[in-house]
Amino acid sequence: MALIEKAALRLILGGAVGTGALLNLGKALQTFKPAIINVAKEGYAFKDWVSGRFESLKEDMEDITAESLHEYYAELETNSESLQREKKIWEQMELLIAEKQAARTAKEEGK
Repeated sequence: MALIEKAALRLILGGAVGTGALLNLGKALQTFKPAIINVAKEGYAFKDWVSGRFESLKEDMEDITAESLHEYYAELETNSESLQREKKIWEQMELLIAEKQAARTAKEEGK
């Protein structure tokens, strides 16, 4: 029986404290309303600032990516042109060597 009485007492005290808190919450809210509004306002200002910084960073990263791709493809084109010139030189050298060998063979056969 003592257990039921303690539980009932706790329930009554909890209800009273909760009711008191609710009644005072309205008064406290009115008292702190300007401070809460200022905190919310600063929160929105901070969010806008972070959003602006993020957009700026995003644009910078897009610029860097675009420049990197441009330079990469420009280097590929330059390397391709260099390889083509090098191939032409090797082909010319092969022709010269073949001509010299043919001339040498013809000279040796002519002896």
